[in-house]
Amino acid sequence: MLGDQASIADKETLRKALLLDRPVGERYALYLEDLARFDLGRSLTDKKPIGELVRQRFGATFELALAAIVLAATLGIPLGAWAALRRDRLIDHALRIVSLIGASAPSFWIGPTLVFFFALQLDLLPVRSSDREQV
Repeated sequence: MLGDQASIADKETLRKALLLDRPVGERYALYLEDLARFDLGRSLTDKKPIGELVRQRFGATFELALAAIVLAATLGIPLGAWAALRRDRLIDHALRIVSLIGASAPSFWIGPTLVFFFALQLDLLPVRSSDREQV
């Protein structure tokens, strides 16, 4: 937070500001007290209350999660039933492999891969023209 060139006095001031000069038990009790008041502290980068930042982004996060649940249910349940009716056939094995990959592949890899495929290759999703030129 202070950088490599910070003085000892600056480091000590920061330790006191962050309550790092107090025992762990006391800091934990203060943390729980703040948490009970829904005070999540301040952002180190924005200097805004974290609760405010969470509230700003909650709507979009909820919308995205709801869309994912609806999509998973509308595709997963019928495809799962279809695979169950055709047990040990090609479609059952194919859907099992796809679901295994979807469950085990990290999201930081799946997300950009899907964006690349659906937005850049199939041109089904909009992307900015400056983004397209860089790829």
